[in-house]
Amino acid sequence: GYEAFFWPDWDEEPLRHLLVYRSSALDHGGAPLRVERFAEDSLNIRFALQRRPAADAVFSVDDDVILACADLRRLVDAWAAAPANMAGVAPRLVARDARTRRWRYLRSWHVWWTGRFSLVLTKAAVLHRDHFAAYRAPALAAARARVDAGRNCEDLLMACVVANATRAPPLWVSARYVDRGQALLGLGGHQGISAAAGHVAARGECLDAFAGPFGGLPLATGAAKLSDARAAWLW
Repeated sequence: GYEAFFWPDWDEEPLRHLLVYRSSALDHGGAPLRVERFAEDSLNIRFALQRRPAADAVFSVDDDVILACADLRRLVDAWAAAPANMAGVAPRLVARDARTRRWRYLRSWHVWWTGRFSLVLTKAAVLHRDHFAAYRAPALAAARARVDAGRNCEDLLMACVVANATRAPPLWVSARYVDRGQALLGLGGHQGISAAAGHVAARGECLDAFAGPFGGLPLATGAAKLSDARAAWLW
């Protein structure tokens, strides 16, 4: 059942948003909706669970991302075929600079241009509940402190945690979604963390730092995209 939401927003009560989830097309089977509230203000609490979920699959989604219920079902189905991996709809590519040997975080258009990707963002992804405990491991304390210091990169750290366990690329599932945090200034919506100046450079620095605890950056690059054959125009 769909049972838990963490709620780090201290200024707004979750009731209105929970009512939206309850009225969605997803059948939560009567499972209770539980809200986990935290005293600390940290991006790391995204992957901190006060109670272990009953289900293996955890759907991680940003509060400004809207994904159709049918696409969520396909996302869960794709994940179920390889439950140790992470399945997501927003791929990104990383590459190592040949001159500086430093890691570079590349925008989404690089995926479109090359057809390759190294991670899927946790803004809309399904992953196994066991990865949450791995994210909180003592060996990653310095990496989590970096997330706190920069208010960024918790999604990259989780991508590394999963890749370190699988040694394989993530699962990129074809789906349309609305990301209000990507809205252009003056065209509605709001500006998310990714719109901040220096965002890409900061994430490259995170990748360099995260390589240390894993003995090298564990991200693997792939080129396979999972899509619904029933909706495909061409075979």
